[in-house]
Amino acid sequence: MLVSDPSDTTHDDTCGAIIAGVDERIEVFYHYGSFQDGVQYALDNGYAVVSRSTTGLADNDEPAGLELLESGGIAVHAHGANSYIELNDRTIQGSIISARTTNTSYGVASEFTITETTAQSWATALVAGYVASYAIDHPTLSFTQIRQALRETASNGGEWQEITGYGTPDWAAAETALAGL
Repeated sequence: MLVSDPSDTTHDDTCGAIIAGVDERIEVFYHYGSFQDGVQYALDNGYAVVSRSTTGLADNDEPAGLELLESGGIAVHAHGANSYIELNDRTIQGSIISARTTNTSYGVASEFTITETTAQSWATALVAGYVASYAIDHPTLSFTQIRQALRETASNGGEWQEITGYGTPDWAAAETALAGL
C-alpha cells in the first residue's frame, strides 16, 4: 500500500500507523508528490492501494484514479477540507473512494463518513487500511466489489445522502458480506 502525501513526514507517520494498526500484514510505503505522481508510482511499483490523506479531491484526480482502478487497484482520498463546508466543485464518486469525518467537508463526492476520528487525514488512512485488509483476506475479489460491500453495509443502507455519503462503514458487516461473495 502506498501513502502519497506532501512532504509532511509527521503526518505520514501517523497515517502509516493507522493503516498498519488495522492489519499488521499491510506494508506501507511513502511517495511524496502530487496525487497523480503517487498513482503513477504505485502503478510502476505494483502497489494496489493509494491513500491520499491531504488536500481535497479535484477533477484532475479522476483520470489517475481510473487508471489505478483499471489496473486492479484503488485510491482512497480525503474529501476536501477539515472544516464543515460544502464542496461541490470536486470530482464525483467514481474511481476514488473519498473519506470524511462528521465535522469535515461534505458534498457530491462524499462517500463515507468516519466516526472513529475527527481529522479527514486519519479517516482516509483508516478506510485505506480496511480496504487493503479486505483485499488481503479476499484476494479473488476486486476493489469494486470491496467498495460495493462497504457501501451496502454502511449506516445509510446502500443509499447515498448529500452530507454523509453512504454513511459510516460497518467494518464487521462488510467483512461478513465479502466472505459471502
